[in-house]
Amino acid sequence: MISDPQLAAAFDPIRSANENIYWAGRPHYIPYLITGVPFLLFGLAWGAMDYFGFIRNMPRSMDGFAIPFFALHLFPFWGSILYLLSLLISYRNVAYAVTDQRLIIRSGVFGINYKTVDLDKIASMEVSVGPIEAMV
Repeated sequence: MISDPQLAAAFDPIRSANENIYWAGRPHYIPYLITGVPFLLFGLAWGAMDYFGFIRNMPRSMDGFAIPFFALHLFPFWGSILYLLSLLISYRNVAYAVTDQRLIIRSGVFGINYKTVDLDKIASMEVSVGPIEAMV
């Protein structure tokens, strides 16, 4: 049973001729984006600490040192925002499929990447559903 027949066509570039897709789907949009929120909160706290603790009170005479230093030191702030943007951009490329031969994961921010796991290599599987996923 294919949950989204149109999405199954996204796996045609790597699907072999005798391979049948049993299920294809994609993650829900909101829980997918919420995975980036903890890192975003950490980055915002880091940026607030730098701004209110150091940058705002720094004398102008230290700009030659402060600008390059804080450009690097604020990487958690910029990185968290870039990570959330990458989640927004990559959502259209994220999909999963189960075939009669393997499990296929499609992802990518600018290009499309495929990861596959042969079904005979899967020994045991554990699924955990958190509170966000349970709401959807």
